[in-house]
Amino acid sequence: MDSYFGRDGQKKKIQKHVDRHEWLINNQEKLAAFVGSNAPITVKSIILTSEVVPLKYIAGSDSPLPLIAFPELKREGMKLLN
Repeated sequence: MDSYFGRDGQKKKIQKHVDRHEWLINNQEKLAAFVGSNAPITVKSIILTSEVVPLKYIAGSDSPLPLIAFPELKREGMKLLN
């Protein structure tokens, strides 16, 4: 958990995902051009893990991006992404 969310003065591993999400939000026009879309782009970022990780339950709502395990996604489907 420390390596993912960091402690004071420590670089967080999750930060690169948050930075990427913010870049996509701030550059939606570039993203639309890149994917060849004329329609507005909606950005929804998640962290998808191969297995259920305890970090999801420890961090809870403190996680800056939703943590979803692939088995959950298979079981629950697209409603997890809404």
